[in-house]
Amino acid sequence: MIDHLGPLMISWYSLFFALAIVAGVWLGAREARRKGLARAERVQSPAVRAVMGGLVGARLFHVVDRWEFYAGRPLRVLNVWEGGLAAYGGLIAGVLTGLIYALRHGLQVWRLGDAVAPGMILSQAAGRLACISNGDAYKADGLLFLTYADVYASSRILLTSFRSAQVWFWGL
Repeated sequence: MIDHLGPLMISWYSLFFALAIVAGVWLGAREARRKGLARAERVQSPAVRAVMGGLVGARLFHVVDRWEFYAGRPLRVLNVWEGGLAAYGGLIAGVLTGLIYALRHGLQVWRLGDAVAPGMILSQAAGRLACISNGDAYKADGLLFLTYADVYASSRILLTSFRSAQVWFWGL
């Protein structure tokens, strides 16, 4: 955790997560302008909806993946501050939401998709860095030994070594 801002807890995870979204939307809008697509708001409107749909989808996929936990505690589905987002759910729902918006508003879907794809990739890659600070999604030791990292997670007392799936994702 970094600090509290009133009732909001600002964590490293949320900071990296927000920066990943901002960087992805920025790159997508930049690419759309570079490719000659219409005004910036024509790209930012579907991006905002895609991000919102992606957040809902990420939570929904997490809940479905851990249904045995949430089935007996249905109100805990709303407790996003306790954790639980699935990257693949966010990607699938975000793409579908953006696609529906683009089709409804007569946007050039294939050209728009071509323009925003680099931003989506950047967001997914940068968002995985949030997982490092959160201390989740680590792989067990294996044959590939070059991707070890030492990270101090604020909820842990000891500094531990592990092979990070997120570092491997970046190709480091």
